Amino acid sequence: MHKVIYPEKDMGRRVAHLVRGAALDFIEIAPGYAMVKAPVPSSIQGIPLGDTKLRRTHGVTVAAFQHDDVWDNADNVTVLHEGDTILVVGKTRAAEHFAQLR
Repeated sequence: MHKVIYPEKDMGRRVAHLVRGAALDFIEIAPGYAMVKAPVPSSIQGIPLGDTKLRRTHGVTVAAFQHDDVWDNADNVTVLHEGDTILVVGKTRAAEHFAQLR
């Protein structure tokens, strides 16, 4: 199997996503599915992730978070705070939309 890499095209797509929204970083894992690095929206701060119903309401999953410059995996009992950064995965439009929430 061969894979052709187009760095200019791939970077252009990535930069376009960063410019359009509040995402801090963006990686398209596959067509239509992405990982977005973003600040934590105020609506989920101080609440265990399992209680936020993010998959049902926004179609995304918080995979990891950064608190005090340390990254860790997120789970249902993770509580996020103002100033934390998250990695959100899901369908591209859903992940981008979630990253724009404040």
